[in-house]
Amino acid sequence: MNEKLLLKGKRQLLKALNRLQYSYSKIEKLGELAGYGAISDVDDDVLETWEGLSSRFGRAAEIFFNNYLRAQVLLGDPGFRGTFRDLLNQSQKLKLVKDTSIWLKIRELRNKAAHEYDEESLEQFFTDIKKYTPILLELKNEIFLSDDNHNRDDKEDD
Repeated sequence: MNEKLLLKGKRQLLKALNRLQYSYSKIEKLGELAGYGAISDVDDDVLETWEGLSSRFGRAAEIFFNNYLRAQVLLGDPGFRGTFRDLLNQSQKLKLVKDTSIWLKIRELRNKAAHEYDEESLEQFFTDIKKYTPILLELKNEIFLSDDNHNRDDKEDD
């Protein structure tokens, strides 16, 4: 059962990361938000692009934490019922994540993305989302390329 959950989580994660990559590439073309002046002066199209990145960042992070990491940990310990911090610590022991503090920051940003934020902190929030997005996007290489290499190794063993 946990293997099915893991496979489903991986499919969801790949889709979410591909969508996040699309939004991130649009942001890269826009440049830094600070170049637009005060956040209240940013036009709706630019703001919508940043909000799209924020939404997709939150979704990808949520899927990674709740579907992928949790399924991986449950494969090794079906009785696992720890807190989010426990999940990250167990994931680090399993070498699924390297630095729990980075993932705690990503979770914090995901939580902010899911709630209201004020205009005064919006520019910093978007800057942080942009800064941490490449870490989420790197999961494609770490998880999916690693799987491809394992699959090739398995075929060679046959």
